[in-house]
Amino acid sequence: MGKKRFKVGQYIIGSECIDLDIRAGDGGEFYFVPAMGEVPRVVVGIDDNFSGVLGVFIHEIFEYVMTKNRLRWLMTEDLSNDHSGYTFIMTHPEFSDCCNRLTEGLLSAQLDLEKAWKSWHKELKRKAKKNAKRKRLTKEKQ
Repeated sequence: MGKKRFKVGQYIIGSECIDLDIRAGDGGEFYFVPAMGEVPRVVVGIDDNFSGVLGVFIHEIFEYVMTKNRLRWLMTEDLSNDHSGYTFIMTHPEFSDCCNRLTEGLLSAQLDLEKAWKSWHKELKRKAKKNAKRKRLTKEKQ
């Protein structure tokens, strides 16, 4: 968790709360116990378009729920942390349970995530404009 994170909010997933944080970059990850006394956390990179960011959030929250329900398996002895080695095995009722657990949190988090995404990108544009102006003024002085 080396990159600076910003909290979007806290949401109900099934019978527990999770924090949703954003950070620079792409991709995402989740933590069952990010630190002593904290609730589980999903972190999403915010640099993509909103559809991509929302897709990463859905992926991470779904994987969190499936892992919590013991539906994620590592089908190899290789413990290299290569995430492509995970397999999810579930019955249709278990799949329905996972969908039901994440729906409430997903719906409420989507609006907050979109606001955070817009704010993040507005700030990036503001900084880029400020840097361009600074460069222009530096060139003019030379």
